[in-house]
Amino acid sequence: MDLPRLSLTPIGTIHANAETQDFHLQLEPEYRAGLMGLEAFSHALLFWWSGGDALQGTPEQVISHPPYPNAGEQGCFATRSPRRPNPIAMTVVSIQAVDQEAGIVRIGSVDARDGSWLLDIKPYIPANERINQARTADWMAGFPQAWEEPRPAK
Repeated sequence: MDLPRLSLTPIGTIHANAETQDFHLQLEPEYRAGLMGLEAFSHALLFWWSGGDALQGTPEQVISHPPYPNAGEQGCFATRSPRRPNPIAMTVVSIQAVDQEAGIVRIGSVDARDGSWLLDIKPYIPANERINQARTADWMAGFPQAWEEPRPAK
């Protein structure tokens, strides 16, 4: 089957400076009107391009080695590894402030690299995104149950 070629247009960039605790999104002018009403939400889903770790399309590269105890070898689709056929990442962030005119959304901590391309923003809706009885792999047993809890050391 011939799959279509797709193109993505970033809507802005993610700025993440852990040293200064400055985490914000900067939208391009043509997308700023899309921020209208976002301030009513406490959290959002960010979809972003995780950069230069894209796979070269060889089947051998879809195997990942997560940096956690007992993770062993995993397929990239069973991990959040940036090494995948399409390095599209998704992160839930808290919304601190929205400046629609300037195109700036101040957010809580984010696991994106500074300068990562922002592809989309969607409001976090608990009925859509939360699963109360979710199951995870055994190697994730030490992970927190909610993002507000500390993340495990790598």
